[in-house]
Amino acid sequence: MAIVIRLPGLTQAQYDKISEKLMPTAPPGLLVHVSFGEGDNIEGFQVWESQEAWAGDMGRVLPVLQENGVGVDTPPTPMPVVAMQGSKLSS
Repeated sequence: MAIVIRLPGLTQAQYDKISEKLMPTAPPGLLVHVSFGEGDNIEGFQVWESQEAWAGDMGRVLPVLQENGVGVDTPPTPMPVVAMQGSKLSS
């Protein structure tokens, strides 16, 4: 079952630094990463193929978030994806 993870609001500088470290290549199990917003209020969401795939990537992600001042006291809550249609994305 696919899940959605909502990402917190970040400054553009935080997002750029985090992306530089984490997104040169997509981790296994990540189906879609979307960021949106403007100015210093960048948010995002990710769709993962499973909760296990997402959890398996947290060891790589959490230290990078912490280094860049993103609070991780309360981890995101995975939400089941009900439908995902019309995608032109390819892997």
